[in-house]
Amino acid sequence: MYELSKQSDHMGPTRARTAIAIAALLFFFMVSCGEAENEVDDAINGEDTTAQINSTADKGNELGLGGLPQAEIPEGYDLLSEAVGDLDGDGINEKVIAFNTTREGEMGFERELRIYSEQNGLWSLWHTAVGPVLSSESGGTMGDPFEKLEIRKGQLEIFHFGGSADKWSYSHAFEHSEGNWLLANATLSFFRNCDYSETYTYDLANGTGYHSKHTETCTENGVKIESILVIEEALSLDKTKQAPLLEDFVPGGTEVPLLDSDEPYFF
Repeated sequence: MYELSKQSDHMGPTRARTAIAIAALLFFFMVSCGEAENEVDDAINGEDTTAQINSTADKGNELGLGGLPQAEIPEGYDLLSEAVGDLDGDGINEKVIAFNTTREGEMGFERELRIYSEQNGLWSLWHTAVGPVLSSESGGTMGDPFEKLEIRKGQLEIFHFGGSADKWSYSHAFEHSEGNWLLANATLSFFRNCDYSETYTYDLANGTGYHSKHTETCTENGVKIESILVIEEALSLDKTKQAPLLEDFVPGGTEVPLLDSDEPYFF
């Protein structure tokens, strides 16, 4: 580099510029080769973080919840919620998806629940039900009542919330038994702030239930200062009746088979 620069002092302008350009080109080539060698070494030593990040991102885009390729979404459907967990006790996870459909009725768009099992590394449709996830406008002035799906302790739980001044919340858990999906337990709550709260719980495996109601008193600022229990009763379910099936179930509209009661109760 020194000799080349020195000689350029005795050259004409054109030859000097040409020599400088050649020197710059040679320098750029040497630097580029060095960087390329470093990148190859890094890749060999497992230090190519860019490749690792891109690989992880691509894998995340291809896989859905549960580590398998995403279950196919029917044309025109929207995915509302999904959950993954073991529902049949075989140690292998299932996937449950709640879809918003294109079918519109009096209470908005109908929802469809689909249960998938793993077959040869893919999600295969196992069961379909319409009804256990309420339609899009079934929540009154609160709007869409659907909250979420969860899989816990081998049961599929579906949560809803709605109402206006009087509000309500539902939790229904289903489990797989002898080829059927049956309601296992339910909790229904109704309340108006600073007025009352009422709760019904049902355990279908044991045939038991519980109903309680409290009245509430608040300050002018809406702070609750008193809650008085006004109703407390145990409920006995008729265990000779089969628990409601998932595909026949409508939250809040399925009658409870109670013993020794003329008053209708609902899951």
